Amino acid sequence: MLNTTYFDIAKNPWWEKGFKPTDIPEANFVPRFALADLKRMFYGSDLMLVIKGLRRLGKTTLIKQLIADVLHQKRYPGQNIYFVEFTEQYNDLKLVLSQIPNDSLTIIDEIQYCRRWKDQIKLFLDTYPRKRVVVTGSSRLDNGGKGEPLVGRFIPLTLTPLTFKEYLTLKYGPDFHPGVVSQKAWDDYIFYGEFPATLNLGDSVLKLQYLKDSVLLPLLSKDTLYYDVDKKTEFNKFFMVLASNMCQELSRKGMSTQIGIARQTLTKYLNVLMDLGVVTLLPNYYKSIRKSVASIKKPVYLSTNLALASLDITDFTNPALADFYGHVFENAIIANFINASALGDKFYYWRHERKELDLVKVRNQALSAWEIKSSQQINSGAINMYNRYAQDLGTQSFNLVRGDNFMDTLTKPNP
Repeated sequence: MLNTTYFDIAKNPWWEKGFKPTDIPEANFVPRFALADLKRMFYGSDLMLVIKGLRRLGKTTLIKQLIADVLHQKRYPGQNIYFVEFTEQYNDLKLVLSQIPNDSLTIIDEIQYCRRWKDQIKLFLDTYPRKRVVVTGSSRLDNGGKGEPLVGRFIPLTLTPLTFKEYLTLKYGPDFHPGVVSQKAWDDYIFYGEFPATLNLGDSVLKLQYLKDSVLLPLLSKDTLYYDVDKKTEFNKFFMVLASNMCQELSRKGMSTQIGIARQTLTKYLNVLMDLGVVTLLPNYYKSIRKSVASIKKPVYLSTNLALASLDITDFTNPALADFYGHVFENAIIANFINASALGDKFYYWRHERKELDLVKVRNQALSAWEIKSSQQINSGAINMYNRYAQDLGTQSFNLVRGDNFMDTLTKPNP
């Protein structure tokens, strides 16, 4: 008999006779773009799938939509699909796996609550190769490194914050026309629009409360536990100071002095935020990989919403945004490109002497570049200068993203 603590029929309604895929509520939602990737991975391989990402990005909705598609395609009968949700109290993976029959699909949500889950699942898959497993988690689910038990046995999928194009798709439907996009849509997006649930909240107060209570607070207080971050106040201060320096060259010595922490601790905190998918560091582009690795980096928050929420900047009336918006705008544009990127894309900024371009992308050894300006008024001399920089760099394409054309740039097919 199945353990009812884990195998709840309310969470597995497809076990009921006569159940239809469309009876899953999430099957009727406009899907996130990642659903197409998830289905391609699931049907194109027998490997385990690992879906990771920040909290509240829609991982559970995504796997419910996958279940609906599996039922529709008749790949598994409903009785052979097992959905289990782990919590801090209920995370006995060995018990769960011991009750799964052959020729079944098992989906475990919030797998990070189980310690040493990778070793247990490896043994399970070695013993029962006919059982298919999908796991999701809001925290650290990386499996790289020497001696990791699941190397070569899984396909990862990282769910990122909504891009502006995806936000508009969820808001207006998949057939939205760019002509319906207003400045207000961007204003809402840059402060609150990167997390799907905020689209259904009525006002900015509720949206901010949701971001702080359901995403930012658990991120800073719970997800960091897996990295042995014991000085919460210090880490929170670091998060805010880094946010106030987004898209600016990072002086680790200067920042460690400003916060009052050792450079070694600052590096640890940076690594935590990068592993959690909150921050990435842009290196300066050089043809020499060694020089790029050693170069001064620029921090980019992959969620501009969380960076602004941590600073209590919630709308354009905040005077703190007046001299800061250029960096916020640049961060949001760059985060859009990174979150929508193809596998293998690498991103940099470029600065040589007094020449600089805000973003360089390398794809299959070909370079593309962008200069990003929140202002709408840029004279022809400056435009010609940036074009010369791009030519000097040897880019195949160059675009100037400005305050009056960025919506067109972000709603086009991914470059």
